[in-house]
Amino acid sequence: LTEENKQEMTMTINIDCANKEEYDKAVDDARGRDEELYDLVFNDPVIIGLEEYTDIADPARYDFDGILISKQKVKRIYNILKNNHLENLDDSLLYAITYNSIINQETFDKLKEILKVRRK
Repeated sequence: LTEENKQEMTMTINIDCANKEEYDKAVDDARGRDEELYDLVFNDPVIIGLEEYTDIADPARYDFDGILISKQKVKRIYNILKNNHLENLDDSLLYAITYNSIINQETFDKLKEILKVRRK
């Protein structure tokens, strides 16, 4: 396993979504500035809507049909996006959920489908 072949060998992907460059920049710019960010996800309808996916075995994470994701990470990243007025762009929630995740294409597609059905 090398840096060059790790994705091929592990069958993982670089996660790509709409507006990813803007989201990455917002997250990078927020590093070390946590105390300057307003808590905009408290009582946020999008975050509240995710509560149905709370993992029964561990309430600190979401369970998206077997895909376990840290709630704290999602809230932190989504809050950064909200502080930068990026939460209404395409795939902002998908970005927050998959941020720094190591997943394969099948898992990514499954998450996208869950979120798409949820939006309807």
